[in-house]
Amino acid sequence: MTLDLTGLKGLKDKSGVKAAKAKPDWSPLDLTTLHPGTYLACDQSLGATGLVLFEVMPDRDRWSVHMTQKIVGGEAHNWEETLTSAARLQALMMAWIDQWVAGTDWGTIRAVHEAPPTGGGRFLKPELSLVSAHAFRTAAGGFPLLPMVRRQDHARLICGNGNAKKPVHHAALKLLFPQISGSELITNEAHRDALSVALTAAKRGF
Repeated sequence: MTLDLTGLKGLKDKSGVKAAKAKPDWSPLDLTTLHPGTYLACDQSLGATGLVLFEVMPDRDRWSVHMTQKIVGGEAHNWEETLTSAARLQALMMAWIDQWVAGTDWGTIRAVHEAPPTGGGRFLKPELSLVSAHAFRTAAGGFPLLPMVRRQDHARLICGNGNAKKPVHHAALKLLFPQISGSELITNEAHRDALSVALTAAKRGF
């Protein structure tokens, strides 16, 4: 029996280590380049939504987290639970905004949230982010709404890699905490993602 090995010529040696892709030029975020204003930022999810009220005050050379909140919407095993949980999330966000944010004197507050994922990717149920985003937009309907911030964009701004895993992304974010007043209020993953969204919105401007 004779083996035909001619087809092996086009195969690559997979034993070697794949070279890392070159990253574009990146430098740590300079907070002095942020646009002044107050941002109500949201990292939305039915499981755990993070809200951060962040203000940029260049005249005082100051950047502040004024308040944070983490809200759990509920279960989402079927469409009925999804819609019920989204309604509950909206009501809880609206109550928190009305009590703690709407009556404050921080000038014009602009709302912004993370863009829901497109095309699925790692997300088993990308529609949950979509209905959660709609709940936030309704709850924050009294504020001007800024364009959504993609997860890849705020990760790239903070750590230089839009596809970085959250531990890497959040470790880089924590390096900015000594410059941000009230950063001790950022205590969990949802808060960190919401702050990252706020920083990206402030960098982009309006």
